[in-house]
Amino acid sequence: TLIYVADYSALVALRMNPSTPVAVSSFVLTPRGAGVQVDWMLAEAAETENLRLSAAPAAGGPAIDLPFSALDNGLAWQARDTRAELAGHTWRYSLYGRDPGEVDWQLMRSAIIDVPGTAPAPVVLRNHPNPFNPSTTLSFDLEAASRARLLVFDAQGRQLALLHDGPLAAGPAAFTWDGRDAAGHALPGGVYLARLDLPGQSLDAKLVLLK
Repeated sequence: TLIYVADYSALVALRMNPSTPVAVSSFVLTPRGAGVQVDWMLAEAAETENLRLSAAPAAGGPAIDLPFSALDNGLAWQARDTRAELAGHTWRYSLYGRDPGEVDWQLMRSAIIDVPGTAPAPVVLRNHPNPFNPSTTLSFDLEAASRARLLVFDAQGRQLALLHDGPLAAGPAAFTWDGRDAAGHALPGGVYLARLDLPGQSLDAKLVLLK
């Protein structure tokens, strides 16, 4: 149960019961290249599971939770947000806390920051040739290094092949699909779907296999 929220200049104390206060003495957003570093200091130590940090476009949009780590016995904390879509936009970062054993989160601090840089060009998933027989090449360009997962599904949504799952360097990337499933079996002619999963977005491309 929330008993009180007090804001005294540099100290914000969120107290859910008198014995377990959660207090934030500082919450700082710092541009790091085209990313953001988030630092905060607690008045008392807290466990990771009782803190939550989220980021969302300041103009409105879905929020995502960010990973973070303790720097000083549960008092000093830090997160680094390096997503490519940050550049050239304004973002809101929000810190939440809760008492041990509680379920509900309480907002402790929220701040916005303008991230310098140019917004990255949208990623386009291409495939050539299409229609194809016996193979086609799926290609795309990344403006920054990123983790990527490229899969092929049938028309019913069943996964057939995993072409890549791991980090990729910035620049062009290309992967060939030979019209076979993960076990190496040749697939019948028809329409298939390639899906590229990147942090924060998924892209699809229709593949037509001729027989």
